[in-house]
Amino acid sequence: MQLSQSTRPTRHLRLFCGLVTTGLLLTHNTLSARPLATQPGWGADIAIAAGYSKSQSQFNVDSENRVTDDLNNSGQEIEQATVIPLARLDYTLDSLKTQFFLGNSRENVAKGEVQIELGVTHQFEDHSQLTVAYFPELPIIGDTWKDPYVTGQQREETEEVAQGGRIELSNIAGSLFDVQYAFADSDIEDELSGNSLSFLTDADRQLLHRDVFFQRLSVDRLVPITSNLMLKPGLLYTRAEAKGDANSSDEYAVRLQVVYQQARHLLTGTALYGRLEADVDNPIFDKREKNNRHSLFALYKYQKPFNWENWSLLAIGFWGETDSNISFYNSSGLGIGIGAAYQWR
Repeated sequence: MQLSQSTRPTRHLRLFCGLVTTGLLLTHNTLSARPLATQPGWGADIAIAAGYSKSQSQFNVDSENRVTDDLNNSGQEIEQATVIPLARLDYTLDSLKTQFFLGNSRENVAKGEVQIELGVTHQFEDHSQLTVAYFPELPIIGDTWKDPYVTGQQREETEEVAQGGRIELSNIAGSLFDVQYAFADSDIEDELSGNSLSFLTDADRQLLHRDVFFQRLSVDRLVPITSNLMLKPGLLYTRAEAKGDANSSDEYAVRLQVVYQQARHLLTGTALYGRLEADVDNPIFDKREKNNRHSLFALYKYQKPFNWENWSLLAIGFWGETDSNISFYNSSGLGIGIGAAYQWR
């Protein structure tokens, strides 16, 4: 479960990193019915990508965005270059039906969702697969502001950490349907939201508390069109239960992934649209937050360049935008990246 898609801090930067990871670890094993590995024992994926991103969000923790003059804008536009190293280690039993892994899960990064996981996948005789995974309490990519609503002076950073897990049943009874339930608990070390605003009461500030427990249910189905072309539409529902009701929300989203493969060439794209609505009015803006989220992602992958076994070259592009009825929560981001991946088996 990628928290960045539901929580505000540095949302688009984290989503971009997740989509870069998609390109690095996505393999030709798209169909769940294929074996977990071609041989038992240890395996690994190692990758690195160089990327450029441009984003605008009040929750970008960057020195250029440390001061905001008012609460009616979406922050400064931030540009940055990023180098992203990635790795996954797995061990497959002799039956080729059970695999333990540590690192990024392939089935999640193929959806643009990324976290370091410790888990196990088992494939049944009907080719369905069950994955159970846990991700430990680790700092999320980037910090957040102690009080994001400070104006006219520098905002201070604090650490945000999360832990959680997921269970996924994919290719259920050979039907090509996938169902996943995921949860995550996110905590902010120094939560001071609204402390700088004297017109708020203590009860108002409690409504702004950002510690939150996420739950997400998603359903996808793989639809082969030809031997080279596949579609994968999906539906997602995310429930956020925050200590502050103004940050509790329901989000409904639709997602469509397209995969085309021909010889050494792989082209995939994902489009997503989501609609989020908070439980109660935000006491600062006197209205309930309502967001529309759009994103597009594309990846081109060339396998075995120069006839190098187990190597791949990548090119990636991403665009995302959140349109809110509260200007402070508007955000946007785009990015491009190139990289190389090595698969050891």
